[in-house]
Amino acid sequence: MRSAALLALIVGTVLQATLVRSLEVPSSLSSLSRAPYPATTPSGEQEELDDEFDLRLAPNEVKAASDRRSRLERKAACPILHLGDGAAGKLYFDDWDGGLGSRILNVIGALRYAEKMNLTFGGVVPGPGISKTSHCVNISAGMQAFFGFADVSDMYVDVLPPHTLSFRTLIALNQKLVAGAIGHGVDVHVQTGADMGDVNYHIKMSATILAALRISSTPTMQMPLVHFDPRDLNVAVHVRRGDVDAWVAGRGTTHKFYLWLMNIIRSKVPSAKFHVFSEHNKRSEHDEEFHKYSNWGAIVHVDTEARETLAHMARADVLVTAHSSFSYAAALLNPNCVLNQKWMLPGHRWVSLPNKELLRPGRIRTLTQQISSCMMNMVERKYGRQR
Repeated sequence: MRSAALLALIVGTVLQATLVRSLEVPSSLSSLSRAPYPATTPSGEQEELDDEFDLRLAPNEVKAASDRRSRLERKAACPILHLGDGAAGKLYFDDWDGGLGSRILNVIGALRYAEKMNLTFGGVVPGPGISKTSHCVNISAGMQAFFGFADVSDMYVDVLPPHTLSFRTLIALNQKLVAGAIGHGVDVHVQTGADMGDVNYHIKMSATILAALRISSTPTMQMPLVHFDPRDLNVAVHVRRGDVDAWVAGRGTTHKFYLWLMNIIRSKVPSAKFHVFSEHNKRSEHDEEFHKYSNWGAIVHVDTEARETLAHMARADVLVTAHSSFSYAAALLNPNCVLNQKWMLPGHRWVSLPNKELLRPGRIRTLTQQISSCMMNMVERKYGRQR
């Protein structure tokens, strides 16, 4: 379980490593730094699937390109596949049965860890029993849209290279790497793939990885933004409802908070256009809440296609995130103004939002100034003037 993996990263435990040839692992650990927002990493979060947006595939949409392009050419189109070229060895990890956002962040966590430990990201091992969809989302198609690889085999690896060292957990691998117990050029494999997502709480994103993620040629960055008028200052607000109700501690956010925040945003740029992206919850009915956003003046998009939603959030002029891996993944791609509800390590120049709308006057002034500065920078970039 992901909660156990996070606990191990923070406090340490006795772990076991396995190999085609057995390995002895000492009981002492090299723990990673504590998460900066411990209150936002409850055990409930670690069970999240968080990707309720439906991904609807056209026929033959995500097909192999190997007949037309060499593997080297495909790698050139997907820079993350050659991050760390020339490093000591490759890092592989087993897939985890989570949602699209969580699986995207597992790969990003692997990229962060590989860079830190002088490894190259090798790929994801699908493994038996791992679903290919989550909440009707086709995982491989969503991953392809986000990262831009042309062939599934570029990201997913069915067979590990010979003599790959296999470890049950990331902390067990980390222990061996720190001790210098793994030879140069040796490939390594982590069985608990969810550990990679936890890395995003501990290791900051480098400019190199961020640039590779934000390349303009991926489907996410190329998809037409049909819900946005390019003349508008478009504000995308992610309201997580498909799997999390507003009252869930650490993960839910009330409509009162969103309306309070949207009023602050509107006070800075009255002409901004607001787009709320959300989804229906099978356990609860949220139509009344969605009507509140519509009556306020926002355009509400419910149950939109997953890649379409991700593209709009990633390229919005202003993005308001939810407590969500899907939301966080979109924010990493967004180079504009991000107003962030705390989830993993924040990006550069993101505005950190409070947990609730009731704040002291001084704190409200500070937050309003931060939002204003973020938005005005975007206005000047888009229009070359104040609006």
